[in-house]
Amino acid sequence: MNNLVLPLIHSNGTSPDELYRDYRAAMDACRAAVKALEAVEFNARDYYVIGPNAFASARNDRAFIFEGLSSAADYCLAHAMQAQKSMKNGGDL
Repeated sequence: MNNLVLPLIHSNGTSPDELYRDYRAAMDACRAAVKALEAVEFNARDYYVIGPNAFASARNDRAFIFEGLSSAADYCLAHAMQAQKSMKNGGDL
């Protein structure tokens, strides 16, 4: 992710342990959502009656959703890594 603004963790803000835990949980949920969607049957036979381009459009929609979930997981990972760096430095960055 380009130009992502990460928190400056300090003693007057949210603890790095809490940020790390919560962002890791959110990242895991994004990854679980990807796995759950991958498990859903996705077949042209469910779209062909709509029209000749329906499955291609549905496939594009699905790719967009997967890209969004991947971006959300990357966002959470970057924040978790920032919190982890603070934890290694004694709490402040």
